Amino acid sequence: NKVSKKFNFNKNNKNIIFYGNINSHINKNACLNFAKTILPILNKLSEIKLRIVGEINTNLKKKFSNMENVEVLGSVNSLDNNIQNAICGICNVNSATGFQNKIFEYMRLGLPSIISKKSFNKLFKKNKNVLVYNSDQDLVFKIMKLKSNKRVSNSLSKEGIKLARKNSWKNNIQDYNSL
Repeated sequence: NKVSKKFNFNKNNKNIIFYGNINSHINKNACLNFAKTILPILNKLSEIKLRIVGEINTNLKKKFSNMENVEVLGSVNSLDNNIQNAICGICNVNSATGFQNKIFEYMRLGLPSIISKKSFNKLFKKNKNVLVYNSDQDLVFKIMKLKSNKRVSNSLSKEGIKLARKNSWKNNIQDYNSL
């Protein structure tokens, strides 16, 4: 999957993207927490939807689809065509093992990313290529900031793409092959 900007800032954008295997306990809990705790607060401020993209079983899909302002796309061939009207991608997991690939997927498309401290990795630079939140209120604040601030959104988008290019599979394989 090549790195190319698919994200377009617009103050009318209303989708928050969560990408991953939703059958995983950690991702399921992150989506549930966002839908039940964060989304109701956001929707007092603006119309915002959680768009869930990725592997999901039928029961979970039904459960999420019945929640207000949640859209479940399920498995897709590529995230590229499913970020229209997006404000950002989130990685709000409260425990993380290894590297969260969803963050690089967001960056590959130029989608600004808001991540939990547990998702933070030394490859990232806070407030340069990702926003890291400290609390539910901080997450709400950062989402609303990206929704309304073109300069901040586009800067995160640009820096995310740079990092995704630098850390692409192609570049990593070339480095490996040169060893």
